[in-house]
Amino acid sequence: MIVTGSLLVIFMMLRSYMGKSNILFVATMICNFLAALFDTFSCFAISNSHSVPLWLNYLFLLGYLLFYNMMSVLYFLYIDHKAKLEHMERPVRIAAIAMIIFYLVSILTSPWTHFIVYFDEAGVYHHGSLIGILWTLPFLVFMWELVIFYQARDKFSSYQFISTIGIVVSTALSVTISIVTPNVLVGELLMSVAILYVYICFENPANYTYLDTQCLNDIAFMGVIKHARRRRRKFKLTCFYLVDYSSTGKKLKFDNYTRLNKRIADSLHKAFKRRVFCLGNGKFVVLSTDKLKTAADEAVIKQIIDGGFEVDDKEFRFEMVLHTFYDLDEGRTVSDISAVVNYVLSHPGEERSTDQLLEIVRNENVQEKGILEAIRRAINEDGFQVFYQPIYSPGAGRFKSAEALVRLIDKDLGFINPETMIVIAEKNNLINQVGDIIFEKVCKFISENKLTDLGVDYIEVNLSPLQCRRSGLVQIYTDLMRKYNVSPYQLNFEITETAQLTDEKRTMQSIVDLFVQGIAFSIDDYGSGFASAEYLIKMPVSLVKIDKTILWSAMNSTQAMIVLKNTIAMVKELGKSIVVEGVETEEMASVLLEYGVDYNQGFLYSKPIPSDEYIKFLKENNKV
Repeated sequence: MIVTGSLLVIFMMLRSYMGKSNILFVATMICNFLAALFDTFSCFAISNSHSVPLWLNYLFLLGYLLFYNMMSVLYFLYIDHKAKLEHMERPVRIAAIAMIIFYLVSILTSPWTHFIVYFDEAGVYHHGSLIGILWTLPFLVFMWELVIFYQARDKFSSYQFISTIGIVVSTALSVTISIVTPNVLVGELLMSVAILYVYICFENPANYTYLDTQCLNDIAFMGVIKHARRRRRKFKLTCFYLVDYSSTGKKLKFDNYTRLNKRIADSLHKAFKRRVFCLGNGKFVVLSTDKLKTAADEAVIKQIIDGGFEVDDKEFRFEMVLHTFYDLDEGRTVSDISAVVNYVLSHPGEERSTDQLLEIVRNENVQEKGILEAIRRAINEDGFQVFYQPIYSPGAGRFKSAEALVRLIDKDLGFINPETMIVIAEKNNLINQVGDIIFEKVCKFISENKLTDLGVDYIEVNLSPLQCRRSGLVQIYTDLMRKYNVSPYQLNFEITETAQLTDEKRTMQSIVDLFVQGIAFSIDDYGSGFASAEYLIKMPVSLVKIDKTILWSAMNSTQAMIVLKNTIAMVKELGKSIVVEGVETEEMASVLLEYGVDYNQGFLYSKPIPSDEYIKFLKENNKV
């Protein structure tokens, strides 16, 4: 009771917002607390049955059994809501309703049916014929949760999985102890500790707020909107976008950029508390409940942003685009609201009505659904192709590597833009399947064509940050390399520089584990995001790919040429090899040769080509 009661108080004091999952978790805690309370009274009453009325004995005992078993149902619904598996939603609800009915009928009618528990004429406590089912059901429910966890494993961390294992183990121990030593009352304590761990893994405020600030994130925003729509509450949304936010971030070191984020978020949180949400990259939303409040919110937002922000004695000011919605709660679905808000924040300055915005995003959703179906078809029907863009080494005078690029030409949609396809695959948790297919195709291609004999040292493969967070990634990829007898030294993983991987411990651990196996890493698109030498030092990379925009700008600007020259010098001094992307003319190649660039990639040499054409290209151009 102390453990659960204290946790309940802490949760209510520190809660970020209240949505369906939060409510289910609170209900689970309350059931656990009441089960412990009734269990305590029941044990006293049973031990003193001669002086406690029979009806009171039944009240305490049945209350304990009811709350204890209802807790398992609520946690079952909680995990299902967290997993968001559409094909599981209906079976889970049916199972939950069936269990609730069984518990209510079997437990509450026990004084007359004697199915679960009963007292004989002498006041002695007995178990009924169905007590075994009552003990077994919670354990079966938690086993079902493990199935849900497995199917939605990409959505959960290893810590969250362990917390559910803890619930299963606690339930099993609780039931076992109740059978073997019924006088030892540790079941509720075990469940309380398990729920405490669930809180740390799932409901910790850090899951809904940004690091080092209390500003709520996009997960909390969706939760609040869903809860408001379910309760039919009126709300207004003030969306605003800091126009120069991204370009400012590109000019700052990572630490300074982090401090700037904190200044902005803290200022907004101080003014709006739990009503402000950061949707990332200079995009914010403030929620209010009435029109007058919204007008006041707009004035406060303008005052905060116009005041500027100071970091390391430098002042930063931003232009702001602001849009307020007064009618998004009128018959709009949660997905409609989310899509419209994201569209407005991604296309600042467009003056359109809510209905016009909805038409645009719905059309985009139709296109996205079509691409999503094409991705699923390609996964099931082996529809992905891998193209290779040769990478030239001026020092060796040959093409020593190539970048593997995914291509999808669908029978209905035709060619699908790779960047769009990757974004949709990531959004719908298909990126791991796509990544596995591409990696296996590359391994098979290297093995079957003996690329080392053709002068190719390694193939570069793009690795999404989401793939890096996947548990078991290292084992899966090392198994594929063994299957095709491919050496780790024949592969290089490209990680996009804008991903800010230093914030993700799990991502970094996967990178380090693969690096230890012998696979080299490179930073892709260096210079297009949060560029800093510190980033290069923290990442175990041997190769840096400088973004093509830097090269193109350098060919038209003296200042940009200085940036390119100094970037190359810095990377070389750090002991990294360099690839420059976007090489399209002999003049560009000549400049890069002068600056000592190791590798060139671009249309001057070749566009991305199918695997058979790439082999032909190597035989014609590499003198080996």
